[in-house]
Amino acid sequence: MVVTTGAFLLWGAPAPASNATAPPTTFPPPSQPAAEILRLAPLVPFAGDDVRVNALPEQALAEVIIDVNPTNPANLVICGYSRSLKTMSTFHSFDAGNTWTHVAVGDAHDGLGADVDRFDPTLVFDAGGRVYVGYGARVPVPEGTSDHIVVCRSDDGGITFNPGVFVWIAPDVLGTAGNDKFHLAAGPERFNREQQVIMMAWTWNVPPAFGRVDQQIAFSRSVDAGATFSTPVVINDDSISDRGYSLFADPAIGPDGVMYVAWNDINVNELRVDHSFDNGSTWGVDVVVETGALPFRTRVPPQPNRGVFAGPVLDVDCSGGLHNGRVYLVYCHGSDQDTDVLVRHSDDRANTFSPPVRVNDDAPGSFQFLPWLDVNQSNGRVNVVFYDTREDSINHLARVNLAASDDGGESFLINAPVADVPSNNGTSNPRRYPGNYLEYIGVTGWGEDAFVAWTDTRNSPEPLTDYYFDRVPPDPTPPAIVVTLDPDELWPPNHKWVEVSATVTVSDQQDPAPVFVLESITSNEPGGAEDVKDAAWGTPDVAFKLRAERNGKGRGREYAVVYAASDATGNVARDTAYVVVPHDRGGQPQDSVAVSRRVTRIRTIEPNPANPSAAVHFETAVAGHVRVSIFDVRGRHVAVLADAPYPAGAHVVRWNGVGVNGAPAASGVYFVLMEAGTIRATRRLVLLR
Repeated sequence: MVVTTGAFLLWGAPAPASNATAPPTTFPPPSQPAAEILRLAPLVPFAGDDVRVNALPEQALAEVIIDVNPTNPANLVICGYSRSLKTMSTFHSFDAGNTWTHVAVGDAHDGLGADVDRFDPTLVFDAGGRVYVGYGARVPVPEGTSDHIVVCRSDDGGITFNPGVFVWIAPDVLGTAGNDKFHLAAGPERFNREQQVIMMAWTWNVPPAFGRVDQQIAFSRSVDAGATFSTPVVINDDSISDRGYSLFADPAIGPDGVMYVAWNDINVNELRVDHSFDNGSTWGVDVVVETGALPFRTRVPPQPNRGVFAGPVLDVDCSGGLHNGRVYLVYCHGSDQDTDVLVRHSDDRANTFSPPVRVNDDAPGSFQFLPWLDVNQSNGRVNVVFYDTREDSINHLARVNLAASDDGGESFLINAPVADVPSNNGTSNPRRYPGNYLEYIGVTGWGEDAFVAWTDTRNSPEPLTDYYFDRVPPDPTPPAIVVTLDPDELWPPNHKWVEVSATVTVSDQQDPAPVFVLESITSNEPGGAEDVKDAAWGTPDVAFKLRAERNGKGRGREYAVVYAASDATGNVARDTAYVVVPHDRGGQPQDSVAVSRRVTRIRTIEPNPANPSAAVHFETAVAGHVRVSIFDVRGRHVAVLADAPYPAGAHVVRWNGVGVNGAPAASGVYFVLMEAGTIRATRRLVLLR
């Protein structure tokens, strides 16, 4: 499908500043000046219509996470900040995300007071369908403030929550949160797989020995469905040296009960992982997965106040499939000039990791950030979501994209736009939230669907931000296939065999390498099947022989040649082309065996792959207006090669590898679209530099 983007629209005078403030965090965000809002007309999204989750502005702010009930996949729960920061906003759905109901979790559940700031939402479903919501609560005490980690459980899919349990309480240290950045995971107990374990990992800030806060990665578990939690255990090996900053702990549990935690050692910009084989009682030696990680709070155009960071986010395949037990790690990598989303995996319980795979498929110079990874535990598909600025030349507009892998993270399908419109928290938005998008968005999956939740600014200036949701099916669009045959007329009907060549052009919105096969060749006359030779059914055969034969008493023979194209998710499309043997030709010479009728089509592209230019050969059956254009795999217009009247006949135009903006196009897959009257023909072109 070819999709074109609209024009940029500058609008809006500055409005009064919002009273929303960023939630508590270890480091305060810097500030940036504001300018006008920049908006872009939407791409056609790959997913369905976006659903606004929060009914009222006060129910949403930023930072949101989602999970699916494995016992009832139509039951989804989302958790995020409320606008006031005084409650956690949870939302539940029992119709796969079509409608949502808000439930506030706060003083009524933890008894800590109505004016307490609550921060860092997290949630998880266990295998029994119970959902757990976790968060921090900053409570005033005579010495200052202390941070309570609270976990509440719901046994009815998020409709009601029980009184909260305190996992740990720690005083603030030198103005720094005592407990910070929590995440939950659920999975089987190591020595009793029928027993579910709930684990939490977070940053525990302890008093300094040498004048600064020691940030330790802590772990606690519950083996009684969240009724009680164990005394915290410190995981990171360098905590004993008062080394300093470790943040963004993310836990996961494998199918064998092995526990994993990944985190960011921002003191040296390293991503680390550790594991436990005894339900978290002891932990191994930290494994350094990435050195030279993106520095903490790197300010980038789409997130100028809060800045972005490497992450990481961890998950394990527990699907029982081909990659069962594989550990996945996603993170943001790059600099303040360009960031990418990378994924590594481990098949030896996080002792070693694969080289990174780049998830985003854009050209350099844009930003992909705040990635979240989820393994669909019903089939092992790996889903990654992230904000993406590739549509905007100044990198302020960010659209939520999804990339999926069906081969265990070895490669990812073409990035799919999820949000119907991009959001803007850049400096061109004077009404932007000071915390921007904060630090994470969410994705989960079950069956053939992915479920995505994110922070969105489309309704700015009021409310400042909303939570939005979309259900993403597995590529509902079949490939596009165009078949032309040469020759497409056989004359005279002298019973001789004639070789026919097929040109098959296939493209797909998601799959970068759709395949095609010769499915059938049939005839409108009895016995026509005996007049087909050297056709390899079910293969990409593009050369076969047809007999120049027809029934003298009929109207002529017509061979119908059918090719079928399929993509990675099983969508199938077919195209039928015809070779005719006329009844008569009214005085035409009788000595030719094959007569090619001129058709309107793209004949060939040479060279292909191209470096750095290519010639597009096309022909027209009749005189008329012809437009030849280049589009990228996202459907964005790249260049116009022809837009003028052409006589009937063969023609050629060249592409020099330069886009309409005058800049060289990046290496990658492109599509040549020819439009002539009602005829549209496409060919795939690969550009290599």
